Amino acid sequence: MEVDEKPVVDKDREQLKQERRDRNKAKKEQRRAEKTKESESTQAEDDTSKEKSTRFTCFVGNLPYSANEESLSAHFEKVAPTSVRVTTQVEKPTKCRGFGFIEFDNYDRMKTCLKLYHQSTFDDKKSPPRRINVELT
Repeated sequence: MEVDEKPVVDKDREQLKQERRDRNKAKKEQRRAEKTKESESTQAEDDTSKEKSTRFTCFVGNLPYSANEESLSAHFEKVAPTSVRVTTQVEKPTKCRGFGFIEFDNYDRMKTCLKLYHQSTFDDKKSPPRRINVELT
């Protein structure tokens, strides 16, 4: 007598194999979805890092101790810096430490500032005029 059907044990094996295949497919799809999410998040991080890296900063040295943010921004008003920072002493927050930083959003403005203002004379009307250094940080 010939039997076309497989024994019951073989059917169970076939079912187990099929279930394993299904689980493996599901795992692969889940990994692909995770990789897609990771690549999207790294793209978002890259975009934010590009935004952060578009600032150009210059060092301003040899400032008088009477310099402040207003006098420094008035000196550099032609190149329109986005941010002006003057470092102050911890004990006396009104007294400058002799240097500061200016930031620009545009590379060309920063280059213009370096060309025009390096070794320029800074006069804040409180102390004698001084020759300042403007350098790339």
